[in-house]
Amino acid sequence: MVLPSKMGSIILCMVILDHPTDRDFGYWFHNAIRLAIKLDVRNTCIREDKPPKVLKLYRRIWWALYFLDIFHIFIDTRHSRLLESTSSVKPRTEDDWDAEDCSGASSGLLSALTPQQKASPVVHCELSRIFGELLSIVTNKPRQDPRQLMDPLDAWRKSLASKMHVVGNTGTDVYYLTMQAMSYRYECILCRRIRRQHSRHPDWSEWAKQRLRSAILELDTIAMRVLTSGTLQDFPISFVTTMPALLALHIESALDPGETDLVRSMARISISQTMLVLTQGKEIPALKRALPVFEDIVAKKNVYWVPPTNLGQIPAQLSQNNSMADAYSSLHPQINVVSSQSEQYVYDPPLGLDFLDFDFLWQIEQLDFAGRS
Repeated sequence: MVLPSKMGSIILCMVILDHPTDRDFGYWFHNAIRLAIKLDVRNTCIREDKPPKVLKLYRRIWWALYFLDIFHIFIDTRHSRLLESTSSVKPRTEDDWDAEDCSGASSGLLSALTPQQKASPVVHCELSRIFGELLSIVTNKPRQDPRQLMDPLDAWRKSLASKMHVVGNTGTDVYYLTMQAMSYRYECILCRRIRRQHSRHPDWSEWAKQRLRSAILELDTIAMRVLTSGTLQDFPISFVTTMPALLALHIESALDPGETDLVRSMARISISQTMLVLTQGKEIPALKRALPVFEDIVAKKNVYWVPPTNLGQIPAQLSQNNSMADAYSSLHPQINVVSSQSEQYVYDPPLGLDFLDFDFLWQIEQLDFAGRS
């Protein structure tokens, strides 16, 4: 009974990934960890003293929990790691998949797994290991120059299309875009942490700032591809919940008085675009909860986009994106579009709260955005 209970706990963790600080998520995740310890999953994977079929199952369990642990930390940076990092457990491979029974395919109830679906758990495992190591370095070696940290991540991204068997246009593959979006989301969180940690080291802080901007731009590109194709409903919840995090990053930039007028104006453009993405997925539970929260923030803090009147240096092609704002305004007329020269608000989070924490997003209706109750 222990093994089925453990697998059930993992599944219940997965179905509520949109709110990892939810009590149900916490209960099922900690229950899965407890059962993993009881079953001695980690050490069994290292010793490899079980039949091959059992070892495959144990490795799948271990890496599913490892990914959840990394996800748990990066979504809410107040949490502590629950699983011990180890390089001794063999990574997942596509050979870990059991022989597929396609007997249900003829009835239309089941379809054969695609190569991308088979590769997805493998690259999830790889991404978890990379960010687990990066987080460990940033946390335990705060004086180390971070500028070479992302080399393994950059190499992983370059090989991702090949690993996922994506041929041709990578901009339309659901699983490839999901992995790319997750990697940039985690990079944003890590870079923000590095910036705060090295605020007194200008070179390192500026490097982290530029990496953060590049990662946000990549997320924007992915979001716009999905918006244009109208395929958001086809994506897994791990991708869907990246959109509120992206919007939060744009709002942070738009409210940052330390940024240039150009950066703040571009952030406002992106706010308009990302709000359209959330609107497109407004029937998805995770976005259904998030959308009213962000509508309220945008309206109260005057961070919506209008064409600038005295920022002549903004490239002319950016004005084309104003159609995004017009489209969203027609859907939500209660949002007041105001000048980019309006009052700037400084984001000063309450003690213990990070801007990208999902708890913060859900509580923000009761909190002033500047962090005052």
